[in-house]
Amino acid sequence: MKKVFLTGATGFLGSYVARLLVKSGYEVTATYRKTSRFDLVKEVRGQIKWVEGDLENLAIIEQVMREVEVVIHCAAVVSFQSEDKALMYKVNVEATRDLVNLALQNKIKRFVHISSIAALGRHKNDEELDENAEWQDSSLNTDYGISKQLAEREVWRGSAEGLDMVILNPALIIGTGYWAEGSPAMIDNGAKCLPFYPTGSTGFVDVRDVANFCIAAIDLPYSGLRIIISAENKSYKDFFSTIALHIGGKVPSIPLTKPLILIAVITEYLLAKFSRRKRKLSKQSLEAANRNGFYDNSLSQETFKLNYRDIDTSLKEMVDIFTKSRDLTLEYGVLSF
Repeated sequence: MKKVFLTGATGFLGSYVARLLVKSGYEVTATYRKTSRFDLVKEVRGQIKWVEGDLENLAIIEQVMREVEVVIHCAAVVSFQSEDKALMYKVNVEATRDLVNLALQNKIKRFVHISSIAALGRHKNDEELDENAEWQDSSLNTDYGISKQLAEREVWRGSAEGLDMVILNPALIIGTGYWAEGSPAMIDNGAKCLPFYPTGSTGFVDVRDVANFCIAAIDLPYSGLRIIISAENKSYKDFFSTIALHIGGKVPSIPLTKPLILIAVITEYLLAKFSRRKRKLSKQSLEAANRNGFYDNSLSQETFKLNYRDIDTSLKEMVDIFTKSRDLTLEYGVLSF
């Protein structure tokens, strides 16, 4: 049994990692805030040692670090809103820097950092990217991608100072969770069978596969490397069409062109302003979805010997759970392993 400190345990990805860690026999410590919701981890909540506090409270984090052997760093702010740029830097970059420093100080045996394919950056010629892709400063890079790249640099700096680390770069993680938040909202949006679709493509991966790779990385006999975690490259049109077919609705047929993006962003801005809610769409996110991204997953398969779930099959399972939770008026759903 290894003692693991998991960040972001009540969030989308973190909740799946938490459940799998407990199922695999690890002793898990996780932090939470007073505002944290535990719906996604309720089946293992009593088997995790919860410490109240956040990553900014270094006194609490340092105490936790003294008692564990492994850190899995899942916590991050994912946003494409310009007003969240400072928050992403604070959480994604500064908190990672502090964790790396404390991991070095407490001689943590393995630091698993969950990054993103966004940290690889955008490349103008749309070539397939692998782990050797070099970051290119470009207006095509999102603020989120920049923050994850800077966070990776902190982990690489830690590696140069002796930290035993592995960086995982998941593609777009799909799964169930809180339907109004993050990636699960894509299932909700797809189930509405809107006629529009982004014209780009990206890599997709089931959240349970990412959790499997996280746990496998703990005992990986290699250190100081990054690994892309992506099941397959797929167009957004295919992605949303598959959801529509599973829900029994019409597939999207109208490409989301630049004029339509502008109209959507303005409409969303006005609706958010008058309803006093946080915006869900942004020009940055919609433009990113209109670009092509292709990712090579061969290193992950060679290194871990794990099989990826088929994305279309996963989407069918996710739509079924979404439909059942909607019938029960639940705001969330949970996939089983």
